[in-house]
Amino acid sequence: VLRFLTLRGAIVHTTPPDLAERLPLASHVLSQGGTGMAHSALAAGRPHGIFALHGESRINAQALTGLGAGALLGSGPLALPPEKILPALQAFLADPALRGGTQEAGKALHLGGQTAGLRAVSEALARVMATV
Repeated sequence: VLRFLTLRGAIVHTTPPDLAERLPLASHVLSQGGTGMAHSALAAGRPHGIFALHGESRINAQALTGLGAGALLGSGPLALPPEKILPALQAFLADPALRGGTQEAGKALHLGGQTAGLRAVSEALARVMATV
């Protein structure tokens, strides 16, 4: 995936970048969905596509999906066959609802502070858990 993205002109980080510097320049975020990256992408108002490799990242993906700010692109190391990666990425990048949902969720975090952000994430998790 890294080589594929790099050959197409995407900036791919193999070491942790300065998120405060890089995220405002990004249109979307792709990651394994750890809590730090999930919060950083949300605070920056960037849609977050997650390739979840463990429980924490699946929960983060579910919460971001519930907020309209992210998408679970695959779960587990072999959950997304190679031939499905490109269509999943294209759908994620082309989804206009994600951009708006992420901007709204990011504004709620900034305007309402930590309490509003915690309430929004809690409500999103409750909606997800109600469907399980």
